Amino acid sequence: MKCSKNQNGLRSKKNSIVSAFLKNSSIFAVARINQSTFLFSQIFWLLVFTVCCFGSIYKIQKFYYLYWQYPVIVDFQVNHTELLEFPAVSVCNLNRFKDLSICNLVVLGDENCETCDNLIGTPLLLSESRSFHQCKNSSNDSDIQLTVLKGYYEKTENDIFAFGHNPYDFVKECSFNGRQCPAFSKFLSFRYGNCITYKMENPEGKFLETSETGPGTGLVIKLNIESICYTTHTFGSKIIIHHPNEIPNAEDEGFLISPGHENLISLKKTVIRRLPAPYQDQCMDYESLNKNKNNCVRECIQEQNVAKCGCGDPTLLMRNDLKSCDITNKTEMCCINDVLNNMSQRGPMCDCPLPCDSVSYNAKLSRSLLPTQRMLKKMNDEFGENSDYIRVNVFYSSSEVLVYQQKKQWTTPEALSCLGNEFGLWLGLSLMVVFEVLEKLVQFFKSTLTILLRR
Repeated sequence: MKCSKNQNGLRSKKNSIVSAFLKNSSIFAVARINQSTFLFSQIFWLLVFTVCCFGSIYKIQKFYYLYWQYPVIVDFQVNHTELLEFPAVSVCNLNRFKDLSICNLVVLGDENCETCDNLIGTPLLLSESRSFHQCKNSSNDSDIQLTVLKGYYEKTENDIFAFGHNPYDFVKECSFNGRQCPAFSKFLSFRYGNCITYKMENPEGKFLETSETGPGTGLVIKLNIESICYTTHTFGSKIIIHHPNEIPNAEDEGFLISPGHENLISLKKTVIRRLPAPYQDQCMDYESLNKNKNNCVRECIQEQNVAKCGCGDPTLLMRNDLKSCDITNKTEMCCINDVLNNMSQRGPMCDCPLPCDSVSYNAKLSRSLLPTQRMLKKMNDEFGENSDYIRVNVFYSSSEVLVYQQKKQWTTPEALSCLGNEFGLWLGLSLMVVFEVLEKLVQFFKSTLTILLRR
């Protein structure tokens, strides 16, 4: 009997909690249900409360579905700056090797290589090997060309440097904003041979800045391509404009410039800042990893080549522990071509997202012919009778910097604000009422749990 009385008392306490909540609730519809004396009025307010609950839940669900897609907005700004950081300028001769003895596979030493310790390998993104064999027909491939290229790819960097054009003969003059250029660095491109990079740095290692715009205010270079030594059919140079912290990508970027012209390259700086995962671009901070997106793609392609063909593409970046395919072996080379074709058709298979911060220069090329025989004779007297020259003038056309920055469309406070707006609109709830409801729910569940434990 005593136990039964205790249980009845707890039930009565629980009912009183519910009754007090219904009677004094700050939710208007709930209070009206309890206060109305007519059944029709109670049913009406119950329906209103139910419809408003479902309406608020629907609207909140719809908003949060979009919120969890992590949408972004792009903020565009045009900044006018007094000082512009000048980009790096890389130049390659289109002729990868000039010494004809390479056709006989005569191995040269490095006695002609003055400074080979600064070479940096810059491999291809789209493999040069795709042009070596006709994999879809039975035509005969050029065995001589393949044998020459095989010997070229198997040589050391020092030997490749010795076969190519000497950078000190390639560059005749260089000035930056009317002053002598800083010393250039050298890197190796398998397709273009010896290349150079001008990074506009002061002795303290800081990148040089310019406050002027227009031709002659940036980098001016005079080049001698030494066409008499060419073993290719195309005469000229490749020029790449890139950020000083980036490794130049001569195979996939840049302009082709021809001899006998003055080439004007105007720049306008653009900065793009992206958001990392979970936002759509899922960008990666490559700079902190000391790599770039193109190298990431090349490594991915090589992994697929080794997995499917048992060897890697010799014209791409190769780790020392990987076996290199024989470019004279048609089966192996067609296999790596098929790998690249399959990767292109099936969509991205490489986890190489866009960089979080990228800088481009929107370079525009214009050129003019050096027309008069008098000028040609003057330049030939300066460079030598059989020389071919190119003049390159790189400059900023405007002091404007275009900045595209991704921003979150909704922040966490905005998401909570939307939640409050919907509850307030549909149910008349405020944050204080939410705490009231939570308090009553805690009391209700506490009473219910006590009844269950005493049975």
